[in-house]
Amino acid sequence: MQSYVFARKRARFLPAFVGSLLGVMLALMLSPAQATDEIVVKSSPLADNLSDIISTTHILTTEDINKLSGAPIGRVLNNLAGVSVAAYGPAVGRPVIRGLTGYRLAVLQNGMLPGDVSPTAEDHANGDMTFDTSRIEVLKGPSALRYGAYSATGVVNSFSRHLDSEGAATTDLQLSTDTASDANGGAFFVRRTPGNLSVSLSGHHLDAGNIRVPTHAESEYQLRSEDEEIIDAAGDAENTDRRFNGMTGALIWQNDRDRLSLVIGRNDMRYGVPGHAHEEHHHDDDDDGDGDDDHGDGDDHHGEEGEAVYIDMQRTNIRLDYSRALTGFVKSVKLQLAYADYGHDEFEGGSIGSSFELVQTEYRLEMPHHPVNGWQGLFGVNGLNSEMSVSGDEAFLPSSDDSRLGVYLLEKREDGQWLTELAARLDQVSLKSGAENPDFNLTNLSLGLGYKTGAQSLIGGSLGQTERAPSANELFAEGMHVGARRYERGDANLDAEEGLAVEAYFRRSFGATGFTASVFRNDYDNFIYLADTGEHVPHDVDDDDGDDHGDGDDHGDEDDEDTIFAYRQSGAEIDGLELEVTRRGEASFGRWMLRANYARLRGSLSNGAPLPTIPPEKVNLMAELSRGTVDVNLHMQYAADQTRVPEGIFPTDGYFRTDISLNWRPAALNGLDIIVSAENLTDEEIRYHASALKDLLPEAGRNFRVTARYKF
Repeated sequence: MQSYVFARKRARFLPAFVGSLLGVMLALMLSPAQATDEIVVKSSPLADNLSDIISTTHILTTEDINKLSGAPIGRVLNNLAGVSVAAYGPAVGRPVIRGLTGYRLAVLQNGMLPGDVSPTAEDHANGDMTFDTSRIEVLKGPSALRYGAYSATGVVNSFSRHLDSEGAATTDLQLSTDTASDANGGAFFVRRTPGNLSVSLSGHHLDAGNIRVPTHAESEYQLRSEDEEIIDAAGDAENTDRRFNGMTGALIWQNDRDRLSLVIGRNDMRYGVPGHAHEEHHHDDDDDGDGDDDHGDGDDHHGEEGEAVYIDMQRTNIRLDYSRALTGFVKSVKLQLAYADYGHDEFEGGSIGSSFELVQTEYRLEMPHHPVNGWQGLFGVNGLNSEMSVSGDEAFLPSSDDSRLGVYLLEKREDGQWLTELAARLDQVSLKSGAENPDFNLTNLSLGLGYKTGAQSLIGGSLGQTERAPSANELFAEGMHVGARRYERGDANLDAEEGLAVEAYFRRSFGATGFTASVFRNDYDNFIYLADTGEHVPHDVDDDDGDDHGDGDDHGDEDDEDTIFAYRQSGAEIDGLELEVTRRGEASFGRWMLRANYARLRGSLSNGAPLPTIPPEKVNLMAELSRGTVDVNLHMQYAADQTRVPEGIFPTDGYFRTDISLNWRPAALNGLDIIVSAENLTDEEIRYHASALKDLLPEAGRNFRVTARYKF
C-alpha cells in the first residue's frame, strides 16, 4: 500500500513552543524557591532516594493519580517523557515505554504481576483500574532487572493503598460524573487500625455510555483511502460503553520485627471493543514492530453494519506477603505470594466467539544484606506458573502453559562522590502448547556508574545486556485475531530476543528547580515483529451482497481472503532523547509548580523500516497554583505529526491538547474536595500513534468531569 502524506497540515510550531517553555522556566528560576524533600523510590531494591538512582525514574503521587481516577494505567502515564499509550477505546490503555509495549515491559502491582491477559492483544484491558492505587513508579535501567525476564524495556509498578503499612485510619468516599460518556461512578475506601492490625475494605463502580468524539470516527487518511466523503461532525462512537465493579479487602498485622498481610480482591469489567461497527475482517495491515501492536487501516464495509463485539471479564486475586527483620548478615527476609484466577469471554453479536481463562501463581523471595566492603544489595528468587486456556471459534491462540524461574542479585556501592550499581538475573522460561515445548535460558546484566557533582546533582550512565523469551503469542498464534483485524501466525522456532541498552543520564537541582536529561540507544538482535507474508487465507464472511472488503489496497480477487501476518526476527534499534525541568516556588499569589518535558524517539528494523509504535515528538507543560482552599491545574500536551511510518500504515496527525482542573476544599467542611475538570478543552481530534485503532476511532472530545471526595 502506498504511504499517504497529504492533507491537513498543522502549523509546525514545536520549536517556538519549546523555546517559550524554556523562557518561562528561566524566568521562574529567578523567583523565590520552595524547598523540596527527598523522594524514596519504593520499587528500587534498596528503597533509594530518587536523587541517587542512575537511570530515568518517574513517580506519580496520589494527587497525580486522582486527576484520572479509574482510568487505564497507560492514560494516567501519558504525560511522562518517553511514555505514551496504546489505546483501544476508553476501557483499554496499555502503557508504551520508549516505543515498546506488551511483553517488553512489566506492569506490576506492588512488585507482582496482576494476573491478566492484557499483553496478549491490543483490545485486552489491564485487570485493574487505578481506583485503589496510591502511587505509580516507572523504572528503567538496573533496577528493572529485579522484576523478570519480560521487563527489559521498563517497569510500571503501581502501589495499592491496602498495603500501605503506615496508613492511618480513614474513610474515603468518592462520586464522579462526566459529559463525554455520561459516566457515573463511585468508590469508597475504609481503613481501621486496632492495635497491631490494619483492616481495610474498598469498592468501586463505574457505568459509562458511548464516548462522544469531536469529528468523524475514521481518520482522513482512512476515509480518503476508501474514497469516502469527509464530513466533520461530532457524534457518539459505537460500542465504547463500559462498566466496572470491584471490591478488595486487606488485613495487615505487624510488630517491631514482623509484618504479615493478606489481600483478596475481585474485579468485574464489561466493555465494548470498538472498530467493528463497519468491518469484520482485515486485509492489509502491516506491523514491523514489537509483535503486540498493529495499526490496521480498516476495511471498507460501509454498506453493512457489523456485529458489536464486547468483552466480559472477571478476576479474583489473593495475595500474601510476609517480612521479618533479622540481625545477622541478612538484614531481612521478604516473601510474596500471589494467586490470580482470571477469565473473559469475547462476545460477537451476543454469541461467545472466544474465551480466555488464566490461573497464575507467582512467588518472590528477597533477602537484603548488610554492607560488605561498601557494597549493599539483595539476593532474590522469583518464580511463576500459569495455565492459559483458550477456546472458541474465533480464538487465535491455543491453550498454553508458562513456567518461569529466576534468580537475581543487585548490588550498590557509594564511594565518596561515585555511585556504582550492578544487577544480574538468570531466568529459565518454559512455554508449552500441545507438542511444542520450547525452553529458554536467559541472562540479563546491567551496570550503572554515576558521579555526584553536588548534593542534588548526578551525571552517569548505564549499560545493559538483555534477553527476552518469545511470548506465547509469538510462538503459538494461528488464526484470525478479530480484535486486531489480522490473521496471525506464530513460530515455535523463534530464538530469544537479545538487546544492548546504553543510556547517559544527567540530573541537576538548582534549589527548587530540577532538571533531568537522558539520551539512550537500544540495539536488538533477533527482534521479534509481525510481517506481512503476502499469503492469504479465505475468510468466512458472506460477501454475496458485493460489499468491498478492501482497505485502500488493490487486492483484486483476494477480496474474500485475509492476509497472513507472521512473527519474524530481525535486527532493530531505538534511540531517543528525554528532557524534563521542574520548578516550585511561593509568591504572594500562592504556591506554584511548573513542569515541562520533551521526548523524541526513533526506531527502525535493520532494513531501515520504521517501527510502527514509535510515538512522535511530544511536549508536556504542567502548571499548578495553590491559594488557600483552591488548587488550579493546567496541562497542555503537544504532539507533532508522525510521518515516519512503515509501509501499510497511515501517518498520524499531531494535536494540541489542553486540560484544566479546579480543586476546591470548602473551609466549612473539612475533608471535602470538589474537583471540576475540563478535558480536551478545545475539542481537538486526538489519535495516539501507538493505538492499533487510531484510524478508526479518535479519543473522546471535550469532556467536563465533576468529582466529589470526602475523607474523614
